[in-house]
Amino acid sequence: MELLQLQYFLETAKHGSMTKAAESLYVSQPSLSQTIRRLEKELGTRLFERHGRNIVLTSKGRKFYDAVYLSMMSLEKAREDLTHETLQGHIRIGSYMPIHIILPCIHQFADQHLDVKFTFLSIVNSYSTLPENLDILLLYEHSNALNFNQRMKIGSVDAALVVPTGRSPEELAAVTIEDVEDGDFISLVQNDYYEEYYYNFFHKGKIPNIRYLTNSRSYKEELLEEGLGIGFTNRLLTNEFRKTGKYDVVSSQNIDGLYNPDIYLAWRGDHYLQPAAKALKDFMKEWFGKKEQV
Repeated sequence: MELLQLQYFLETAKHGSMTKAAESLYVSQPSLSQTIRRLEKELGTRLFERHGRNIVLTSKGRKFYDAVYLSMMSLEKAREDLTHETLQGHIRIGSYMPIHIILPCIHQFADQHLDVKFTFLSIVNSYSTLPENLDILLLYEHSNALNFNQRMKIGSVDAALVVPTGRSPEELAAVTIEDVEDGDFISLVQNDYYEEYYYNFFHKGKIPNIRYLTNSRSYKEELLEEGLGIGFTNRLLTNEFRKTGKYDVVSSQNIDGLYNPDIYLAWRGDHYLQPAAKALKDFMKEWFGKKEQV
């Protein structure tokens, strides 16, 4: 019994016609008929019988079809497994921000490569984060890139104003950079640096009256809850404030002087990347290359 005989048999059963099967296989009908007769002779039984203008499987032919079909599917899978090496590895992703912006991409990649594991690391202190412990970095344009010299812009994010609930929409809409400069401003400090929005003011020649400095998100929430000031963040970071129901998060695009930071993915050179990380890099470039800015 030859593999070619089985392929011809499946195609004939699929079309129910020697003529149509021969056309699909790009062989002559006499050649196909001869191959089927030879297979039936080897098996010692008829596989097809005529039914009007068509041919149909006999009862034994149907049983044989089921067995052959499953066997051919197993052979095809085995061929694919041999020609497509399973990707394995452990990818470490560092981020300065919430990671939900990249999770749909990661999820689709992970579905295609079930043997790849992921670790997500928050870049709390860039001085204690060794670049060699990371494969990919998600960062703002002014973040410490940790010498990851290859980068790709994947979008930008709006600034947002966070205040305790109770202020009217008109009052919030009327906020200006001068109000922030003269008022009480709560800054979320990371490491020994002011947050990015403080630098925005500074570059515009404005120095906000930052009365409360904290490196804790929860402390910032407590300060806001007490009505001790207002704070700025970006849209990627506002979900936690919204969940409490104690804060209003409004667009601060009307506040002259604020900017919308660009967001990047960054990598070290390809020669540093293990195969799984290199594959994810290529996948991300294609994924975000087709997406609009966030």
